[in-house]
Amino acid sequence: MISATGNNIFARGFENNTPETDRYSVFRPSDPLKDPRTDEILGFEALKVGEAAVRDRGPPAKLQLTDASREVLKGDRLMPSMAQPAQTEYIPQVPEGDIQGQIIRLFDAVSQVGQNQVVVLNLGKRENMQVGHVLQVTQSGGTAT
Repeated sequence: MISATGNNIFARGFENNTPETDRYSVFRPSDPLKDPRTDEILGFEALKVGEAAVRDRGPPAKLQLTDASREVLKGDRLMPSMAQPAQTEYIPQVPEGDIQGQIIRLFDAVSQVGQNQVVVLNLGKRENMQVGHVLQVTQSGGTAT
């Protein structure tokens, strides 16, 4: 079943410690994000497909899709909408030390990335990365014979 803006959807699990909020974001789970060197799962990609408002807490809970940027499908997940928006202002700065990492996922690209595109790196808090850190992307060339 495919749903779009204005449609009602139903969800299970609202009776088990569900936050008392009436606004939810709808996400489609995707592949795990793995470190290519260690195969460690670093996180999971989730594609936001819409917003929904609770109409009846159920069970099952009834929600109305208030905004759908893509079709909403069976198996998509709900997460309470953020009370505060994500940090959008930051001061670009170069991190201290020699930072070595790899691009592990491209968004809206197949095999190449350019200026101002979003990528996922195998770096994070434990490598002392902070909001605003700016990195240079380089690629090793092949061997000429």
